[in-house]
Amino acid sequence: MFLFSVRERGHYHVISVVLKKMKMGIIDNCPAHTPNKAKYGRAPADLQAFLASFFVAIKLPDRADCVRHLKPKRMHMSWRDATILEDSVIYIMRHMESYLGQGVSNWECGLVKGDRDILNDLRKRFMHDILVSNINMHKHSVIQRALEYDCKISARAS
Repeated sequence: MFLFSVRERGHYHVISVVLKKMKMGIIDNCPAHTPNKAKYGRAPADLQAFLASFFVAIKLPDRADCVRHLKPKRMHMSWRDATILEDSVIYIMRHMESYLGQGVSNWECGLVKGDRDILNDLRKRFMHDILVSNINMHKHSVIQRALEYDCKISARAS
């Protein structure tokens, strides 16, 4: 299974390729009122071509043929919400974190249509995880500044 985050016209979504099930899914928090071609442009076709080229390069021509024949299909999740467009990055991070190739009916990602509290909690968690990640070269200064800030707040409260 492959998951690709895609930015198209300022909006983020995920394209999944599950070779075992011969499926290519478009995972998008925004319900579409336009055809896939108009909404996603050439992104799905370009991704298919690049992935097929990759398989050819690593000498897996059968997988390349499989990828070439996939038809991108938009997944219809119950939590899609047209009113929360500015949070597409939070949605894709949660989608990439929770999607394991299962069907939508078996996918428990914890999102609920219209629930901004869940999105805010996820935003805080993702920001925390990024800031204190071992690959963040500024991790120690971020933690130090947070501790200093916490000490200032505690001193004011006393």
